[in-house]
Amino acid sequence: MAKKHSTFFASMMRELKLDDTPEVYLDEVPWQIVGPSVYRTYLAAAQRLNLSEEAAGYW
Repeated sequence: MAKKHSTFFASMMRELKLDDTPEVYLDEVPWQIVGPSVYRTYLAAAQRLNLSEEAAGYW
């Protein structure tokens, strides 16, 4: 059965007894800071996997 990414995220947060409402964390971890750092990490992983620039370009 296919599930959306957000469904897995909410389940993980509840299991960890954390609030699963994304808005709760916006003041703590602003997207302007987190977004770029996550993308850099994913890009580095894509490069380590020797993905082409076209494939890694998403990040």
